[in-house]
Amino acid sequence: MRHRQRRRTGLWWAALWWAAAIVALSPAPAPAQGPPFQCGYAVESGQDARGFADAYLSAWNDRDEVALRTFFARSIVYRDATHGQTFDGVDAVIDYLQQLVKAAPDLRWSVTDVICENPSRLVIRWLSWRSIDGRKVELEGVSILNLVGGRIVTNTDFSQVPR
Repeated sequence: MRHRQRRRTGLWWAALWWAAAIVALSPAPAPAQGPPFQCGYAVESGQDARGFADAYLSAWNDRDEVALRTFFARSIVYRDATHGQTFDGVDAVIDYLQQLVKAAPDLRWSVTDVICENPSRLVIRWLSWRSIDGRKVELEGVSILNLVGGRIVTNTDFSQVPR
């Protein structure tokens, strides 16, 4: 049983990374202004791709709606592929955050890796923690971000399903 579960988990991650690779290799929108970061190098904003990812997830962890609005384009399309949900616009994404916090007040995220194709495309690998039925659950996932003018125009999340 344990071997079968490991194999399923391995296959799940292989499928997840293939999906991330397909999305990452699709054409990214060209930035309208200067990017907020460059891959691996600090720029005028003083932020590299990892710094951008850390600041983004910190805004989620802090439930800081004002900070989150600075990351998003007004017309953001936020997709939770795991649960088949899509949210159009900043207000819908903020409502989604409020729903998540209501359902899991202790929900937290942490960046584990950042893949930066170019300043318009970023993949963040993360861990999240929350309590489900009185027990702590850790989930792994990835967020694929497309940016225009330094703002996130699409965010697609893939994650494990809580058990």
